[in-house]
Amino acid sequence: MVPDAAFTLAVAGRTQRYAVEVDMGTISLNRLEVRLRGYLRLQFDELCPVLFVVWTRQRAQQIAQVVEAEADELGAYGEFIYVSTLEDVGSGSVLRDPIWIRAGQTGRVQLVQPPVEQLREAS
Repeated sequence: MVPDAAFTLAVAGRTQRYAVEVDMGTISLNRLEVRLRGYLRLQFDELCPVLFVVWTRQRAQQIAQVVEAEADELGAYGEFIYVSTLEDVGSGSVLRDPIWIRAGQTGRVQLVQPPVEQLREAS
């Protein structure tokens, strides 16, 4: 699998590689299923979160549903695929704001949790 982009993030002494896919909505969900299945199969070798950036919230929900269905079929962990809209990605912190949808979860999540010290200060 060759993503549109990739980066490595270092936080609190830990590093994590991420893949980025930008979905322009030009391919059908059926074709996208094949790509998503490829990422789900790769997780058995190396767990690399995949960030899908899409144009609309409807497309984001559709992709999350496809990920959940494909993960169930493969017996895979689909929660490492995150989906958000271009609008949300451009409106704040991609890492710290809860802008990402994950398959099988309700609500939006953030990629990076704040350090425990910040959580204590906020309480």
